[in-house]
Amino acid sequence: MGLFKIIKDGFRGKPDFSSIHNYIYQIDECLLTLSYPHNINNSVNYHNQVKTNDIQWLGKIYRHEIALKLGYIQYCFQIKIIVPIRPLNSPGHVFVYLNLKKASIDVECISSLTSYLERNYFEYYHDPVVCNKTHRGRHTDIMNEAHDFAIRCWGENPESQEDIREKQEFLLGRFLRAFPPIKCEEVKIRTNTFAKYKEGNLDLTHKCSRFYNLPLKGDYYISIEFHYEIEQSMASRKFVEWVRTADENFERSILETVELSRVGDSVNNKVSRSV
Repeated sequence: MGLFKIIKDGFRGKPDFSSIHNYIYQIDECLLTLSYPHNINNSVNYHNQVKTNDIQWLGKIYRHEIALKLGYIQYCFQIKIIVPIRPLNSPGHVFVYLNLKKASIDVECISSLTSYLERNYFEYYHDPVVCNKTHRGRHTDIMNEAHDFAIRCWGENPESQEDIREKQEFLLGRFLRAFPPIKCEEVKIRTNTFAKYKEGNLDLTHKCSRFYNLPLKGDYYISIEFHYEIEQSMASRKFVEWVRTADENFERSILETVELSRVGDSVNNKVSRSV
């Protein structure tokens, strides 16, 4: 990478689409293909071929979802000027996780998938009955503790405007960290319509994920997660801005390569998407 481009980007290791790697996954009779920029730092393929009837789905429960990991890739970034004696020269990294997920209802229609994702997320994390062995009710648990702490610090009804403001800011900060409800948006990219939502907060936790979910068949859907983590002390303004707007360029460029077809079909006979 040329010095001028590094200075322009504000960091090293920006995904380079001048050359790409193609990945193919077969799920029953469906073929999923997608491509990634070639300058990958790490990658793992767990399953290139899946027969859904052979999977023990009850053993694939992770947090609020039933998911089978298909694979992931990682891009690691570096600051403009690397200092060898410095223990850390990275402003952050991004993982792209590819998962096959199973819903509890038929989600072949994108509107059904959108509603399911929002409802399932809310019912799990906002369950009033907290389960200490899982993340179920995690939002409820965190906010109960936050309200108890706020009352001890500022009282039930603070008198001064400053105390009112501090209490509200504290509770808002805890709320944004405590799995707030997600809101899906339907995003059409080429022939596919994805149910997209965001999790995490870059400003508060320095981590965030954007999920793009695509109906596959019946109660199965494909989930592509872009998970970002930044090192606050190393991250330049340009790098943080790149992460914030990555859904407009980096993520979209990858999603534009996503194609679903059936085994034996021609390229033009892709699996139809219900919108």
